[in-house]
Amino acid sequence: GAELQANRKERVEVQLACQLTEVGTLKMECVSAEDDSKRWELEFEVRNKQTDDSEQVKLHPKLNECKELIARLYSGNKKSAESKEIKTLAKDLEKKLGKRDEWDFTTLRQLFDTFAQGRKRRRRSE
Repeated sequence: GAELQANRKERVEVQLACQLTEVGTLKMECVSAEDDSKRWELEFEVRNKQTDDSEQVKLHPKLNECKELIARLYSGNKKSAESKEIKTLAKDLEKKLGKRDEWDFTTLRQLFDTFAQGRKRRRRSE
């Protein structure tokens, strides 16, 4: 592929090209609008690098409490399904964990996994 030097004023008009690879990852490149043989592969760091393998990810102190609440509400128990708590679940989670848009990836993933475990047992409210 072509190479652009950092800190240069040169600009190149590009289009974004995406391709799903055979291993299931997304390959993304910027392709020159003038010459499609000039391509720049985009790379994204999506995992937190840890300096020490023994370093543990810090979980929010109230995360387990929130997971227990979700599990209880999504248990399939008719009494819990009719609970007023289900209507205030989003607000309750924000009270315990802080603003939703500030939750880190680990918190989101833990909550998702808990919701996913109960999704088949949850009924639509009337």
